[in-house]
Amino acid sequence: MNITRRSQRGPGAPFRRLLAAALAALLTLPAAGGAALAGPVPGSDDDDFRRARAAWLQDDEASALPALAQLAADGNRAARLLLGRIDTMPILQGPYLAHLPAAERNPLMRAPGGLSGLNWLPFAGEHPVVRALDTLRRPYSAEDGGMEAAETLKREGEPLAARAAAMVLAGRGHPGLRHMTPETLRSPLIDRELLFLVWRHADRDARDRVGAMVSDIHPQRALMGLSVAPEGTALWLRESRAAAPLVALCSVVCPADASACLTGAYRAVGGHELLLRIASPAESLISQEEFLASPRGRASVLRRMMLAHTLRARGEMLARLQERAPCLAAALEAEIERYRRRLPALEPRP
Repeated sequence: MNITRRSQRGPGAPFRRLLAAALAALLTLPAAGGAALAGPVPGSDDDDFRRARAAWLQDDEASALPALAQLAADGNRAARLLLGRIDTMPILQGPYLAHLPAAERNPLMRAPGGLSGLNWLPFAGEHPVVRALDTLRRPYSAEDGGMEAAETLKREGEPLAARAAAMVLAGRGHPGLRHMTPETLRSPLIDRELLFLVWRHADRDARDRVGAMVSDIHPQRALMGLSVAPEGTALWLRESRAAAPLVALCSVVCPADASACLTGAYRAVGGHELLLRIASPAESLISQEEFLASPRGRASVLRRMMLAHTLRARGEMLARLQERAPCLAAALEAEIERYRRRLPALEPRP
């Protein structure tokens, strides 16, 4: 019997514990106010980059993107990082970019090469944030440096990118999730917004214990098949830092009815997991606070709502918003209109 037990645990048991410990470290919140150890991304203090960055935050893609493209072609690594992230994050792509034909869009956003250009991240230098983001962009990163890359992001002052990395690695079936225990998660530093990731891969007993760690007002309980307290989501939206993208939007488009706006916006973005993915392209270039307070940041939240629904479902979602938060519905309809293509032959004649 002892031989059998050793065989079952075997050399894989320490490795499984190591995986679980590594993932627990990834789910741990970074120290408040942590600064990047490697310093700023080269080129981020360039005056031309600062102007292009400011124009992009003002949602002036027509000015910002060509300027960033020229800077990237001239070797500015911060511009390459920003363009590389915009290219891979659809919610950051505004109407100007959406309306460009591929023949114009690809050379604007990408480095030369390949059939349709190459993402700029591999050419953005050796800054740890750049290397980590480029690693996680690759589909095999769960087995090839993905955990190390996510840890780097957390260490270098990119907590939201590290949080997104945890979701990416979980989606790719990182084995560490299957071997975490509720005891591993009891540290107060664990990012409680991500407990649903562990629950998905846990056995029945562990699921019960992980679920018990989640407040009854937290909407991620719905991702675990658990009930949320009446009015719990509304209370969580008012109190949680994770709801900051929705708060930033509703404070502008629905200042007189923020509560209804928050609840409607949460449903419209597609729920908890998609809400957590609304973030600055790189906090080493643009803080989350500055991003969310900008026109481009607010437009990205609306874009998330658009992308979360098919065209048919979008109409139903707008109808519900019109009943509960008409100010948010109006803002979303205006944003949808900005993306609608207009054919010259179909424009009304004067």
